[in-house]
Amino acid sequence: MAGYAGIIQIEVDAVRATRASEEQGEALKPGLYARISVTDTGGDNEITPEAQLTEPWRSSNAERRELDAGLRAIEEIAQAHGGRLTVQAHGKKGAKVSIFLSPTSNDELEAADDAPKTRKKTERRVQPQGTGQRILFVDDQKWLIALVERLLTEHGYQVQGFASPHSALDALHVEPDAFDLIVTDYKMPGHTGFDVIRAIKAIRPDMPILLVSAYLSDKLRQQAERAGADAVLAKQCLASDLLPTLNALFSRGR
Repeated sequence: MAGYAGIIQIEVDAVRATRASEEQGEALKPGLYARISVTDTGGDNEITPEAQLTEPWRSSNAERRELDAGLRAIEEIAQAHGGRLTVQAHGKKGAKVSIFLSPTSNDELEAADDAPKTRKKTERRVQPQGTGQRILFVDDQKWLIALVERLLTEHGYQVQGFASPHSALDALHVEPDAFDLIVTDYKMPGHTGFDVIRAIKAIRPDMPILLVSAYLSDKLRQQAERAGADAVLAKQCLASDLLPTLNALFSRGR
C-alpha cells in the first residue's frame, strides 16, 4: 500500500475447524484455533482470483519477492505451532492474510475472555539490557533485520544488519574487531549458517556466534556445535528469547 491511502483492519477471534472444513482444503486438524486476520484495501495493483494462492510466495512478480519472503517466514512460524497461513483477495485490490494458531488447550482459548485484559507492571517480564556491545546480524529477510535492529538498539546494543552473507563477511574482513558477537540465520539463498560460521571462525576464531533457524532438531543442534556455533535459537522465539540468549553469551565471555 506504499504511496496510497487505504485502510488496514486487524481482527482476532476464535474459530473451530471441523472435519468438513479439513476436507474442503483448510488443512487444519479439527479443533479450536486462534485466528489473527489482517485486511487491507490495497494499492495500485488489482488482485485477480489467480493471485489467491495457497502459498503466496510463489508469485512471479519480482517486486513482490521481499514481501513474499516475509509471508514465507510467517507461514513457517505458524506451521511450527501447528497452524497455517492463508491469503485471500479482498475487493478488487486488497488482500486478507489470516494466521491460525492452535492454543495449548481448548480450555485455555475458551477461557481467554475471562482473563484480565491488562497486567500490572510488576508482572511484566524484565528483559536484560546491553551495555553497547556490537552485534552483526545476518539474515536474507530485510524486514526481520529491521525488527531485530530496533529491538536490540532499544535494549542497549549496537547493531548492524546484512541481508547478504558476502556483505557481512566483507565487513568483518575490513574490521575484524568491529563486532563482539554475530547472529546468523541458518537457511539463506545459496548459503547455510554453517558456511557463515566457518568463514567467521577463519577470521575471528574467538567470535561468539548465535545460529537462528526456523526448524530445529537435535541433529541440527549437533551440526551447529561442530561448525562452531555457541548457541542455537528457534526463529519463532526471537522476540522472547533473543535478549536472554545474548545476555547469557556475553556473561559466559566475561
